[in-house]
Formats: sequence, structure tokens, C-alpha cells
Amino acid sequence: MVEVTATGQRAAQWAWEVNVSPGGVALTPTDKGVLLALCWHVDDDLCCRLPLHTVVTRLGLSMKPVRVALKRLREYGLVEAVAAPGKVGVYKMPVPADFTPKPWSYAPPPPREAGRPGVSHRRRHDRLAIARSLGQHTAEQWGALVGFCGGCVACRKKSAQLTKDHIEPISKGGHDGITNIQPLCLPCNSAKGARPWRDMRPEGWREAVQLVGGQIE
Repeated sequence: MVEVTATGQRAAQWAWEVNVSPGGVALTPTDKGVLLALCWHVDDDLCCRLPLHTVVTRLGLSMKPVRVALKRLREYGLVEAVAAPGKVGVYKMPVPADFTPKPWSYAPPPPREAGRPGVSHRRRHDRLAIARSLGQHTAEQWGALVGFCGGCVACRKKSAQLTKDHIEPISKGGHDGITNIQPLCLPCNSAKGARPWRDMRPEGWREAVQLVGGQIE
């Protein structure tokens, strides 16, 4: 498990609340993911020495989009490159000294008006009730997972319409805890259907959820 210091936790909370650059440019999900990954590993001087390939692994992306996102973050003034003797890739996070985290808030998407064809609402309701009796997740945990993954974990598209995919389907006895949920876009989730899929969440997702959404049972 990755250790997150008190300074790293504060930096990550700052990164979580940053949605636009000082110039008013909206951050992309990749920008946000790279910023969070760096902030989680800062030292007491707010400097991160995490190798870039580790960031790539944790986000589940290729090197090119991570480099592009890092370049944008530096241009926005959200990441500062530090020249240190014998150190390569040292980045400092400009977290304001007076930064105070805001209370967590997350607005879940509106419910779909109609269920899937051929599946009764009552039957789905009963299965979901059983799944929730085996394990549940909070809105905070889901929001943290979406923020860390940055989009659909299957096709890697930054879809605005993400759905909760149960890795072990509810119809096959899967629970509704965050450890059994990954974000998929609607096309990928529809293509999956009720088949079990492998866990495609990037490494480090558990620490990210615990940082913002609390302890995972």
C-alpha cells in the first residue's frame, strides 16, 4: 500500500478541488489524474520525485498523454519543475499556504428513465438489495474512483456518461461495494452485459478512494 503523508493528503485535496487553471482553462481528466498522482507523493516541501513511468502505470495510460498533460500543467502554473542536483523529474506543487479543504460534495447523475429491455424492474431491485446487503459503496468513494481513473477503464475514453460496472455481476452474486465497481462508458458496459470482466482499474485506485472516500471495508 502506498503511504500518503499529511502533506501529501493536503496536496491531493487541493488537487481534487482544482478544476480550472489560474487562466480559466478547464482541466481534462488526464490533467486531473496526473496532478493527483503527483500530489499524493509529495514530501514535506511539496516536492514530488515520483518517476513518470510510475504515474503512467497508476493511471493506466501510455507515456505520451501523461507527458502532454504534465506539459499543460506546467504551462498552467499548477506544477513547477524544480532543478535539483542529481535529481531528475522533481516537481513542486504550488499548494497555497492558507488552503483549507472544502467539505466533500458529489452530485450523482440522474437515474435512467427506463430499465434494460426484458428485465423486470422488480427483479433488478431485488438483486440490487441482495448485492447491497453483501457490500455497499458511498458517493464519495465512487467520485474518488472516477476522478482517479479519469474515464472508462476499458476503452480509455474520457466519457462524460460513465456507468457503474460490477466486476462480478450482481446477477451472479456480486456485491455493491466499491471493490467490485469500476467506471465504464455506456457502450462498454452494454457490450459487457452480465459477463464477468477482469478488474481494469489502474494500480493505486484503492489508496485514492481511501484518501477521499474513507476506509474501504
